[in-house]
Amino acid sequence: MLLRLQKYSLRLKYKKGPEMYLADTLSRAYLPEVNVCESIQKLEEVDHTSTLAIPADRIERLKQASSEDPVLDVLRLTVLKGWPETKSEVPESIHAYYDIRDELTVQDSLIFKGQRLVIPVALRKEMIELVHTTHIGVEGCLRRARETMYWPRMSTELKEYISKCDVCASHRVMQGKEPLQQHRFAARPWSKVGADLCELKGRTLLVVSDYFSNYVEVENVSKPNTNGVTKPLKAMFARWGVPEELVSDNGPQFSSTEFAEFSRKWGFEHTTSSPHYPQSNGKAENAVKTVKRLFTKAREAGQSEFQALLDWRNTPTEGIGTSPAQRFLGRRCKTLLPTTRALLQPQYSTEKDTQAINQQKKRQELYYNRQTKSLTPLTSGDTVRLRLPGEKTWSAGVCTGLVGPRSYKVQVGGHEYRRNRRQVIQTEEPREIELPEAIVQEEQPSSEQGPAPNDTTRNVSPQLETNIPKPVRRSGRNRKSPDWFMNYVPA
Repeated sequence: MLLRLQKYSLRLKYKKGPEMYLADTLSRAYLPEVNVCESIQKLEEVDHTSTLAIPADRIERLKQASSEDPVLDVLRLTVLKGWPETKSEVPESIHAYYDIRDELTVQDSLIFKGQRLVIPVALRKEMIELVHTTHIGVEGCLRRARETMYWPRMSTELKEYISKCDVCASHRVMQGKEPLQQHRFAARPWSKVGADLCELKGRTLLVVSDYFSNYVEVENVSKPNTNGVTKPLKAMFARWGVPEELVSDNGPQFSSTEFAEFSRKWGFEHTTSSPHYPQSNGKAENAVKTVKRLFTKAREAGQSEFQALLDWRNTPTEGIGTSPAQRFLGRRCKTLLPTTRALLQPQYSTEKDTQAINQQKKRQELYYNRQTKSLTPLTSGDTVRLRLPGEKTWSAGVCTGLVGPRSYKVQVGGHEYRRNRRQVIQTEEPREIELPEAIVQEEQPSSEQGPAPNDTTRNVSPQLETNIPKPVRRSGRNRKSPDWFMNYVPA
């Protein structure tokens, strides 16, 4: 108090005790009659209807609908009479208004919450349609409505209405990124490889990348068909051995019956990524980008493409310290640079590099997941929206099953497509497509059978789609710990 009084110039004056009157005594000695000035009465009166910038006929409709609404009748009488002390004494029909009772006012038959008009039940659907006339999106409609109108559960009803709008669902933006889901780590070279085709200067190249070492193999393909792909693959397998798993996209060369027979005879698992979602085959896509960049630069510089590939294979990887050739072959390769014979001797252990690669993958996952959000898993029979090839709008469809991690089969019209979960938007629209009888039976499992396990730990090839369990349906609420939790180290 002394600090606050320093800015004042005080003059102290002594007063006797009898002259120090108590305010409580004076408050009890009020005058029997008080004459209030007419101008003050006018200032205290507020005409809420004058603030409504709508035609007079619509105001009359609002007044009539409010007077005919039984819930608003009870609310109007309660506001004028006074609210009870506890919520239990309030009629059940107006419990939703109890927490905002201090903001409610009544004028004629209209009720206002502050400057917002309380809309009667008969006109709520019309107001929702009016707010959503121009399809400005969920958040835009909510902001508009919250400025002018009010009724209990208004935001929820608006969201439900907009979620079933065909125009808005057809022109939605792409969904955001999900948390990173990395491929199974292969702890030895050439155990898991990724393959992809690319076009470069009129040539078709087959690029194969090892998941452990990042070692890249490149071969010319005579014809871009299954036979043209399997022939160089057999040559690579003869040099380095048959991998346990080969990951590719859904190109006709890899999705044909002949390639399925090739994978069966040579004893490796063939996994395909989600169509039109190259990120799920990121290892091969990144290898293609690297090969194109190396070969283009080498051609413009007048250098050999093979020399560029040799130099890249023998360049140490940042964060790991060894080159792809060292991790793949167990030794350095002789290049045009002056290298001592001691460096060319095989001196290599996979344990150190395995630890470095795992740390790199964890760091990559941590930074990637900072701006991601998990999407709710789909089940058979869910109504969804999907962008068909060559189209920019979202078409209505039905999810018919799970293919692999975050990869689903979706039926649109009379065709079935496979898409990643990020490419499929779940909606609350009524189902317009009749599902096959087998899928309908899957939606209604027998009570004698236990719940199916949620197997989303590995990719599954189209040839192994049978007996895939459905994911467990959980709440749509996404929980994510704060990023600063990652910095906590227990003592």
